[in-house]
Amino acid sequence: EFETVNKGPITLEQFKGKWVLIDFGASWCAPCVKMLPEILSLAEKEKDRMAVVAVEMDYKPKAVQELIDHFQIKIPVAAMGHMSPLPIQLGVSAVDYFAELPALVLIQPDGEVALIMVGMGEPGNVAKTVESNLNRTE
Repeated sequence: EFETVNKGPITLEQFKGKWVLIDFGASWCAPCVKMLPEILSLAEKEKDRMAVVAVEMDYKPKAVQELIDHFQIKIPVAAMGHMSPLPIQLGVSAVDYFAELPALVLIQPDGEVALIMVGMGEPGNVAKTVESNLNRTE
């Protein structure tokens, strides 16, 4: 379970049976902020098949609230410190701090990790890659 800034407490268990995309980022991370509109668009487009959770890795309440307001974010935004064990548990980071942002983890409906993407990549690449994984299993 983790606490969100805008939706109360959530667990990954509550999304069982659905794809889940976890977007690890930080308000001070320019590539993370630049990628956010693509993530939010993907969340809206695939809302019937996939839940999206944004995870703020170096929580700064005011900056996060400004992002939520600016981008009109409706997906859950979880607040975690940069020493959170979640990235290690999901296989995104092998060290006890977050080395690279942004990072995305796509979890299959059965709870297995299907995809890990680290870094910004080309615009539109995230949506194409995630959607190809969603379509692969239908």
